[in-house]
Amino acid sequence: MTRLSALALALVAVLALFAGWRCLLRSNGAPGTATISGPATTPVIVLTAPDAGDWLRLERAAGAAFRIGTLDELLARPTGIVPAGATLTSADHQMIHRWVASGGRLVSPHPDLLAGLGFERGSMLTISGVSFGPAMQRAKWPGPAGVAGLRKGRILESWTPLLTEEGAVLAAEGGLGHGSVFALAFDPMADALAGYELVPDLGRSVAAWTGAPPGPRREAAEVYVDPGSLSPELKRDPEAVAAALQGVRAAHIAAWHFGFRDPANDYDYAGLIRALHARGIAAYAWLEPPYVNLLMWEDHPECREKTSTGRDALVDWRALIALEDDRCFQLAWEQWTSVLTEHDWDGVNVAELYFEPAIHPENFTPFHPSALKRFAGDPAAAPERFLDFRVALAAELNSRMLAEVRALPRGADLDLQLTVIDDTIDPIHARAVGNDVAWLSGVARDYGASLQLEDPYTTWASSPLRYDRISDRLPSLLPPGQAFIDINIVPREAGIPTAAATAGEFDLAVAAASWSSGRLALFSLSTVAAADRERLPGAVAASAEALDTGLRSAFAVTARAPGGPADALLKVDGVPWPAAPGRAIIPAGEHRLEWSPGVAAGPALLRLTGEIGSASVEAGAIEVSYFSRPRAYLVVDREPLRVAIDGAAADVPVTPNPEGGYTLQLPGGLHTVRIETGQ
Repeated sequence: MTRLSALALALVAVLALFAGWRCLLRSNGAPGTATISGPATTPVIVLTAPDAGDWLRLERAAGAAFRIGTLDELLARPTGIVPAGATLTSADHQMIHRWVASGGRLVSPHPDLLAGLGFERGSMLTISGVSFGPAMQRAKWPGPAGVAGLRKGRILESWTPLLTEEGAVLAAEGGLGHGSVFALAFDPMADALAGYELVPDLGRSVAAWTGAPPGPRREAAEVYVDPGSLSPELKRDPEAVAAALQGVRAAHIAAWHFGFRDPANDYDYAGLIRALHARGIAAYAWLEPPYVNLLMWEDHPECREKTSTGRDALVDWRALIALEDDRCFQLAWEQWTSVLTEHDWDGVNVAELYFEPAIHPENFTPFHPSALKRFAGDPAAAPERFLDFRVALAAELNSRMLAEVRALPRGADLDLQLTVIDDTIDPIHARAVGNDVAWLSGVARDYGASLQLEDPYTTWASSPLRYDRISDRLPSLLPPGQAFIDINIVPREAGIPTAAATAGEFDLAVAAASWSSGRLALFSLSTVAAADRERLPGAVAASAEALDTGLRSAFAVTARAPGGPADALLKVDGVPWPAAPGRAIIPAGEHRLEWSPGVAAGPALLRLTGEIGSASVEAGAIEVSYFSRPRAYLVVDREPLRVAIDGAAADVPVTPNPEGGYTLQLPGGLHTVRIETGQ
């Protein structure tokens, strides 16, 4: 089964995530009628507890600045979370009560604490799901659960139900003195839950309600784009497609929409690549062998792969070609050569070159005469040997594909990737399709390619934290950053909690998948809700720690100033930095950040697709050291007058960026670039 077969059931984009939480956010940002002591400028504290880590992970994945801390630290800040698992003394209860009454804003499902703060309980009701979001999207719970709804106690001065179901108030905002409490009638972390299962947008809603400072961002996602799945209007508008991808590192563009009888039906690859490059987004040719294009299928019926029933292998959306036949491979390569050499690609992704499993005999491949001749036997009589044969053949064909790409005129400069089916969680399915990750990682290493691990469809309904297991394996496969995870956001049969991952489940999936590598691939532009795409960079940076005085991260991230765009001046570890208003790209490591309002010290570094090593700024110039395997894109806010790379004057492509500033195309490798813009 391939992921594109689910496109017909793609999610309707979620336009906003908070409408289902009625009256949650007032127009002035205040919680109901309560007054507050001021906005949070340092990370919101999650009180130390056995389940504090679960809350921390949920909120960081939502793109907000949180950390675990003591009760004294929580009470010194305007807002905080007390998990249900926190151990509280009677003195603790009293201090929290006084803090709320003095203007503190508390989020908690802690039953005893809520009782002391004036929240009473109704009768127990059985709840099996809730509605959330602007369209009141339905979320199914893992199973029916008994919940005693919240009721307003006499000491509460205001009361706003935030989430109701079956007449029960499951979440409410209660005012107490000058403060307010976001109370939950249920524990979202109970019984090994991760926080998204009961109310998918809980993490984002809590982050918004607390006014948590924005966490760091990392624009390192690579998003799949199939023009055939776009709306007719979007398909005809490459600029709009590129604009929808703002905040990602690269787009993997389906490279099979060409070679039609009427050239007018060929996709405008040149237009999309040009629009992407102007925004500093890399463009990869996404190949799906054994599929080539419709022309190959129609013109060469002798090359059509066969299934075990003898029929032509038209499986799901892919019309499979017998690449194990040398003549057919050469014919296919002629088609691929044309699309790869006619356009200005940054890289090539050889994706899902595997064989169809025997789950459905009418789809089981490969049974083309060339495959059977090479096998030299009856697959039915030697099923395990045939599976071994398929594994070896898939590795051979992947290797041949990479070798052919490298041999192209610009092949040495292209960034190569292999996308394969992961065998960590479901090794049976991986073997059924002929993918052996250890073997294929060796193939990738031989050609200097990166490796995307796609979890099989058999796992798509399980917890997003499944990516932890795959992520832990990545360092053993290839050098750091060269092996990463490809996640699929598509409709699932079970539909729990939602038809496809969205909101908190999406955030946690992205965070887990990118945790150890700092990057991920995402399927796809057509299936991910717009509101989720906007959250993507924050979730990719979830492994970064927001500190009271700066941040700590294993990868370069974009830090966001607590004061927003008003903060245009930044020192990193005491050194002036080329910051943009309210944001700056910070190298990996632990750094002290000192933001202040004022006029920018010089040009601002807006975007860099490589990993930044260091930077400096003066009135009319910036200097940045970076590393990038493929060519890199850098965006600066002022028009460059002169560019030098490693001390030598350089003539590099410069393009006005539609989002603001100017985009420079820089060479791959380890370099230092100096950009002079004038004062």
